[in-house]
Amino acid sequence: MLSYDPTGQRKLRQSLDQLAQACAVPVAGALLAASMDETALALRQEILAEIPAFLASANPAVLPGLDHHLREHVGEIHRLFAGGEVTGFGFVREHAQRRAEQRFPLEVTLHAYRCGHRVLSQWLREAVAASTPANPEMAASAVADFAIEYTNSISIIAAAEYVAHTRIIAEAEGDQRTELLNILLSGYDESDGRVARLLKRAGYLEQRQAYCIVVAQSTIPTEMEHPERARRITEAIAAATAGTTIRILAGLRNNLVTTVLSDRRRQSGWTAAQSNLAE
Repeated sequence: MLSYDPTGQRKLRQSLDQLAQACAVPVAGALLAASMDETALALRQEILAEIPAFLASANPAVLPGLDHHLREHVGEIHRLFAGGEVTGFGFVREHAQRRAEQRFPLEVTLHAYRCGHRVLSQWLREAVAASTPANPEMAASAVADFAIEYTNSISIIAAAEYVAHTRIIAEAEGDQRTELLNILLSGYDESDGRVARLLKRAGYLEQRQAYCIVVAQSTIPTEMEHPERARRITEAIAAATAGTTIRILAGLRNNLVTTVLSDRRRQSGWTAAQSNLAE
């Protein structure tokens, strides 16, 4: 009985075995080596022409990250076609984690993999054909299977890692929001350097800030026992301040949605204090 193969790597190995039987691997690997840089550039051009999100991003790390990742893929495929073993695609997992940390959309990364499939397929077909395989038909079929299964595998791995890392980030941010909310509402000892650093990094030690506290509860108090109800109240408060510069820090405290709203009281020591937040 075949074991469950969630990332499709078994089929990837099968296609490489067929290429070896057709005598295309590892001969094709040497042929691929000469055009690796050219292929990485072609991948970049194809992806940027097809997907505007990469150029539209204001994050300066997005494009260098794309270039590095494309070179990783070209290098990995060359390694496999030179006779290397299929491993766990750790570089795909690391890239997915970075994209999750950058809040770069997962669907854009997966779209890039699909775009890259066209370029990689052509690159591999040409190299396999030039390797004069003993069984050309088997080699042509196997290289087509490899290109498909490679794209499937990296897409599955990237999606799973991105989602898992996003959850870890969300949990960490949730813990930090809860800690910040408790500190702001309960007070703290100014000699506690760790707390002071936390507040400073979060921007809550800015002397020109004004604060308001909003508490809200459902008209049926027992509904507050349901997290989804509390979330909808929090979203309603956020919607009420949409389009303003007001910053919101919210959480559930004593069965009440408790929100700290902050905004600049004045632009500098020479400008008049504003009452917009209170209003």
